Amino acid sequence: MPSSPDTEESRLLERVKKGEPGAFESLITTYQESVFNSIYHILQNVPDIDDIAQEVFIRIYRSIGSFRGDSALSTWIYRITVNCCKDRIAHMQKERTESLVIMSEEGEKPREIPDHTADPQKVYSEKEFAAYLKSAIRSLPENYRIALTLREFEDLPYEEIGKVLNTTPNASKNLVYRAKMKLKELLDTFFKTA
Repeated sequence: MPSSPDTEESRLLERVKKGEPGAFESLITTYQESVFNSIYHILQNVPDIDDIAQEVFIRIYRSIGSFRGDSALSTWIYRITVNCCKDRIAHMQKERTESLVIMSEEGEKPREIPDHTADPQKVYSEKEFAAYLKSAIRSLPENYRIALTLREFEDLPYEEIGKVLNTTPNASKNLVYRAKMKLKELLDTFFKTA
């Protein structure tokens, strides 16, 4: 019978806590994609995503010995990731000047192979919508954005989202619902003006 993910997670945690060679590297390999995806979706295309992910794994390394196992290891790692994102948001807000900062959509652009058969107006509309959607998600209150990200992009159940956000599963479900309603309201505005 194949071992369950919880059993594999427990074994990995045990190996890391014992300080076995290569164990922490295995933990990084196992969770780095989830950490990077969470950071990207919560913060929306931050140029220093690698630095934030590194900070997540440094915090994990420093505190793994005190992990009590009250939740799944993956939930604990999500919690650390969310806290690092919150720290980054606070840092970005602190750096803001009195003037309004308009974030550029330039950033790093994914490399795309152009589709020469596509209708240019349609391509423009899709890119415009994608940019508006990113902006709309970014404009959501922090707790809405995090709950929505964990549910829709990371596919976490409400119970785990509640643990990550230190709230109940019903409260996390409510946060996701409110985030979706606010996002719908913002998108309705886009379509009315489009």
